[in-house]
Parts: sequence; structure tokens; C-alpha cells
Amino acid sequence: MEEAFDWIRKYVWDEEARQALLAYAYVKARGWDWSRYLSTRNRRNPKKRAWVKRTVQRWIFKSLQMIEANLPKSEIILRGEVTLHVSHTEAKHTGKSITSGDLRTRAIPDAELPAEAA
Repeated sequence: MEEAFDWIRKYVWDEEARQALLAYAYVKARGWDWSRYLSTRNRRNPKKRAWVKRTVQRWIFKSLQMIEANLPKSEIILRGEVTLHVSHTEAKHTGKSITSGDLRTRAIPDAELPAEAA
């Protein structure tokens, strides 16, 4: 992902702010919770400087302001109608099976129906 957004280096000079911006984009693209990501990142990397939510939000906001201010001056053209390749992740099973006893969606064959229902 870093290679695709290499042009951001022109506008956001602070390495940590750039990492926060790209991490935020990654988390939101996946539909994850940003607060949970921050706490997990801080817990898994105790030797790194902890990211405080308010500070990181300020970094992201300032980074986006710098990009917005400098983008019209550059030769980079961003188009909304450009199609991009999307990678899909395999679905995770979170609910009950359709064939479980709780769900009544299975069709009962006519031979098994009681006489009054047929």
C-alpha cells in the first residue's frame, strides 16, 4: 500500500503523521474500528511511541490540509471515475447455519407433510 501512495511523501513530511494517515485509510477501508486499532497498535508495540487518539486525529487533519493545499499546484490528477482493482477477502462465518434447527427455512418434502396440511 505504501508504494501506491508514494506521492503523499511530497506533501506530508513527518514520517509518523504519514504512517498515521495511511493506517487510518487502511482501517477505514476495511471497515474496522479506529479506536480499537489504536489500542491494539499501542499494546502490540510497547517500544514505539504510543498514538493518542486526539493527537493522531490532529496529525491526520493537518496532513489532509497540506495535501489539499498543494494538490492543485502539482501535476497529479485524481479522478473520481477511475476504476481500481479491489482485492476481496474471504467471508467469515458469523451466524448460524441455514440448516440449524433454529431456522425454519428448510423445505419439507410433500411426503413428510401431515395429512391436513397437504
